[in-house]
Amino acid sequence: MHRRLRKPGAELSKREPEYPESLRTAHVGGLVRLNVTVSPSGNVTRIDLIGGNAIFSESAIKAVMKWKYAPSSAETTDEVQIRFNPDSPNVR
Repeated sequence: MHRRLRKPGAELSKREPEYPESLRTAHVGGLVRLNVTVSPSGNVTRIDLIGGNAIFSESAIKAVMKWKYAPSSAETTDEVQIRFNPDSPNVR
């Protein structure tokens, strides 16, 4: 198992988004780009949709709001890309 030290602001835990069932069965995929604001304690405090397929945005935002980042000395931002691929074995 590979472990690495986490620098301040690094992701500690991620929750995968729910794939909307109707889109998965129709084999619709896409990408959502988000700008994530993270508090010094590592909690996500704000998410702005900056691009991608809007039909997946709600699912992506709900998941990323539950992410946890390593603590840092100041508020940070992170650009996140969430890819929805209906053929991925990790689809739930």
